[in-house]
Amino acid sequence: MSMYTTENRVRTEVMQDVAILIDLGIKGVEDNKYTIKINNRLYRVLGRCSKPNNVEKRYTIELSGKFATNASDQSVRNTIMHEVIHSAPGCMNHGKTWQSICNLVMSKYKEFNLSRVSHYDEYSKALAKTAPYEVICANCHTSSKFMRKTKTIDYCLRGRAKCGKCGSKMLDIYYKGTIIKQGGK
Repeated sequence: MSMYTTENRVRTEVMQDVAILIDLGIKGVEDNKYTIKINNRLYRVLGRCSKPNNVEKRYTIELSGKFATNASDQSVRNTIMHEVIHSAPGCMNHGKTWQSICNLVMSKYKEFNLSRVSHYDEYSKALAKTAPYEVICANCHTSSKFMRKTKTIDYCLRGRAKCGKCGSKMLDIYYKGTIIKQGGK
C-alpha cells in the first residue's frame, strides 16, 4: 500500500517536486497554486493535471485513488512528478518542452523514471487487487478484469461472448475470486 493515500501527503510531495524543478532552474513554477484531489473515479489514467477555467498559475492535480492506494510509492511519486511538470510553462502537453524537463529531472535525480504514458502493468496490478469481476478464457487463459458488472459480463453470463484473443466461447467468470460461471456450462 502506498503512503500517498491522503491529499495532504500528495500536496507535500507536489511541493517537494516543485522545489526540485526550481533547483533545476525551471522558471515559472515558483508561484503556482495547486489544488490536490484523490479521485476514485479515475480508471484510465494514473493522474491528471488541469488548469481550471484557464486561470494563470492555478492547477489541479488529481491522482487515481485505486492507483495511489495500491501501487508502489515510487510509481506514485513518478506520477506526481509527471503531473507537476505539466504545470511548467509550455508543458500542458507531452511536447518537446515537457520531454526535455523530464529528461533533466531524470539526469539529476536518478530515482525518477518519467515517461509520457503510464506504467500500465503496475496500474493493472493495482486495479486487479480491487476489480471484483474477472473473465478468463478456458482455452488461451487470457484474463480481463472489470470494476463493475458491464454488458461484457452480462454477455459472458448468457454465453454470448467470445474471447478477444482466440475466439473461444469457453469463458470462466469470477466475482471476488469465486467462480460464478464455468466456460461452456
